[in-house]
Amino acid sequence: IERSSKRKNELLDADMCNLILIAFSRTNSAEAVNEVLSFLSCRIKRFKDGDQTTILPSILGFSAALSTLSTANRMSDALGLLDVLNVLSKGDKPQLRPDKGCYTAILAPLSRKHSNNDSNAIQAQTVLNLMRGEFDKIPTEVINAAINACAWTSGNPIVQRRAIEISFGIFQQAREAESVDAVTFGLMIKTCMRLASDDETRFKLVAPLFKLAATNGLAGNMVMREIGRMKSRLLKDGRVPTEWSKNASDN
Repeated sequence: IERSSKRKNELLDADMCNLILIAFSRTNSAEAVNEVLSFLSCRIKRFKDGDQTTILPSILGFSAALSTLSTANRMSDALGLLDVLNVLSKGDKPQLRPDKGCYTAILAPLSRKHSNNDSNAIQAQTVLNLMRGEFDKIPTEVINAAINACAWTSGNPIVQRRAIEISFGIFQQAREAESVDAVTFGLMIKTCMRLASDDETRFKLVAPLFKLAATNGLAGNMVMREIGRMKSRLLKDGRVPTEWSKNASDN
């Protein structure tokens, strides 16, 4: 593809670059990851070297590339590509400023991997910290993706406890920024239910979350589903007042 684009650059526009990267993102192989890096690094280098005719993908294509790298657990490459986008966007390519889709593209695959260490949670925290340096407010969807990544961390009790701690740190900062919704509460409860070491610890973590969700009218369908076997202890009379879910968009 790259050799052909050098001969006939006019045939390879930004949309075609996007399609190439999206196609690679749907191919879960080491070869696809290497092709993505090769395709992008060559074009970015030519652009930085002064070839202003070099066609680059749009931010949509770069998001697909970030997803490919994250899925392959190539986090350093994904974060490096984010840095490149930030540099380009502050120069001649302001349209390439990473948007929430870029950050979500990195975070989403973390919630589909079962790690034997706390890398999922730590990587999610790292991505959010980078985003805080670029945005005044982190969108709720990105917060939720980060908490979900914490929920899918697995390993020994120390690893799982650390993931819970990170999720509560993310949750607290999101609350302060008013970036939480019913799904945020549902994901926090999911994290505690999956990672806490015993039922008593689960109850101590989940009970205040549930109470806070209900108080804010955010005890929606996901919250009620995730409390699972704790429901009988959290609902003394089995009744769920409608005001507990009045602000929940997932009902």
